[in-house]
Amino acid sequence: MEAVSCHRPLALSSPTPAPRSTRRSITTRRSPTPSGWPFRKSADYCVVVRVGEDGSTRWAHSAHRDPRKQALLERIGEYVPPIVSSQHPVSRAIQTGRPQLVTDVGRDLTKWWDGSRLSIARALAPVSSIAVPMTARGHSFGAILFVVTAESGRRYSTRDLELATDVGRRAAFAIDHALLYQAAERAAQARDELMAVVAHDLKNR
Repeated sequence: MEAVSCHRPLALSSPTPAPRSTRRSITTRRSPTPSGWPFRKSADYCVVVRVGEDGSTRWAHSAHRDPRKQALLERIGEYVPPIVSSQHPVSRAIQTGRPQLVTDVGRDLTKWWDGSRLSIARALAPVSSIAVPMTARGHSFGAILFVVTAESGRRYSTRDLELATDVGRRAAFAIDHALLYQAAERAAQARDELMAVVAHDLKNR
């Protein structure tokens, strides 16, 4: 059961263009965009991080609008855990249950990553990010990270935060609903098996 995917449509508004002074240093050449990429106006890549019953985190799903950089996201996901720093927006979103907006990633990369992870993060060239918690009925299922990069020359603002938070809320509801459904199915199966045993015993008395 994985109810959340970065390939599902997202209703974020277009991130705020970066200041002209910043945009001068950013190439205007854009990588080819897959026709199926649902975040054309809202994110360059997306990561769903799930929290296990033991509190561990894992890269549940990731997607980049540039297929050539998809492998970079997947490489980070191979680490266990994928995110170590408690200051990373995803960690903060999970810990506090509140969305985390970073309008300018800048030097924060060195606070969030180290070693080979830092090299990969730099190659992804994040400029601005939003991490939203996936919480339902007081239970944390993880967080979703939305990122715009240097290639798009955009930045997130507070107007995007509310919409992204709603996406996280709906994702958490979907996961919670699926888990409840699975629990109900298991309970029904156990009940049917019990009744079958009882009926068999009564029949053979």
